[in-house]
Amino acid sequence: MTQDQDPNGDILLFPIGTISEKTGVKTVTLRAWERRYGLLKPQRTPKGHRLYSMDDIEHVKQVLQLLEQGIPVNRVRAILDQPDAASTNLISIANDSRAKEEDPWRYFTEHFTECIRALDSRSLDRAFNEITSSYSLDLVARKLVMPLYGELQKNNSIFPVMGAEQAFFHEFLQAKLGASYLRNNQNLPRTHKSLVFKTGHQPLEVIRALLLANIVDTHEYEVNFINHIADMNALPLILQRNSIDALILMDAQIDLAQIDILSQNHDVSIFVAHEHDAIEEPVNYYKLEQDFSKASSQINKQLSTS
Repeated sequence: MTQDQDPNGDILLFPIGTISEKTGVKTVTLRAWERRYGLLKPQRTPKGHRLYSMDDIEHVKQVLQLLEQGIPVNRVRAILDQPDAASTNLISIANDSRAKEEDPWRYFTEHFTECIRALDSRSLDRAFNEITSSYSLDLVARKLVMPLYGELQKNNSIFPVMGAEQAFFHEFLQAKLGASYLRNNQNLPRTHKSLVFKTGHQPLEVIRALLLANIVDTHEYEVNFINHIADMNALPLILQRNSIDALILMDAQIDLAQIDILSQNHDVSIFVAHEHDAIEEPVNYYKLEQDFSKASSQINKQLSTS
């Protein structure tokens, strides 16, 4: 027999009044926690009276501990449902939760940085999934991924010994975003349009292209990539062999004169990344917006009318 059992070996159960006395929580509050927030799941007698176990008492104490840390009651369940929500680290989890709510971008930037420095791809993957489940990829790209990538790139240029951090983050993003667009390609409708992204040597170009590829309407477009191994001379043959609706050039080394010829000889919408400031008023191709959301809308609008 344990302390949670009676002499017959049955689990000890207590009425709501006893739980109130043991925890200091009013009965009306206990009922509200159950009905409104799903924090308690008491058993019921045949007449419908609530009965609580010793585990329920400990659960109430955990709720109180989180509330004392300033966590809103409507956030408590999400914290307690976490696999590592043991009493010993509830305060740490509560602090993390509060930091996420107060300034999620600062919190996740710091968390991403910790994962990158530790070369911890599993934790970084979980954090990436968490932030993208709460915010659009466009917003995550603007507020988190691009600023952090830029900071790592800057650190690498000043302190080459820190290059491993940018390299690690680059490979993570390339794998994560690449797997995402490939997965989307498997779930396309029978009739869809095809986008081809052409990237250059610059790592930042690759990441920007992968982000944009996942931000455009991936349920309508098949997305494929060509990297720096193929130069501009390879594009005419690619366009001749394949039915491609849009070519997105995010390569700083491309020749604008070649693009003009390409656009005149092939029925394809061509978008050129904003880095090419020499583009003034292109007639046969489009200067791609720098903002991810605007660039996505620009591509969608053009292809919807073509």
